[in-house]
Amino acid sequence: MQVIQFKVNDNYIQLILSMLQSLKNGIIEDLSIIKNGSKQIVNSDSSKDIDIFSKTAGIILSHNIDPIEWQNSIRSEWDR
Repeated sequence: MQVIQFKVNDNYIQLILSMLQSLKNGIIEDLSIIKNGSKQIVNSDSSKDIDIFSKTAGIILSHNIDPIEWQNSIRSEWDR
């Protein structure tokens, strides 16, 4: 096993993490971020990923968006 270490500008960290996490399972065993001396573990194993729906549930609840009205507006865009 080899360890690859590099520094990334904060503006590009999400892009780099997305690319690394999209690699086939088994290529990367440990993915972690070390920032200001503290280590943050990022899992590359999809079986350990948090369910995206439970993670984002209620995120726009405070905006009082009517889902039926929103869906109709999206559909009407394609009818133009």
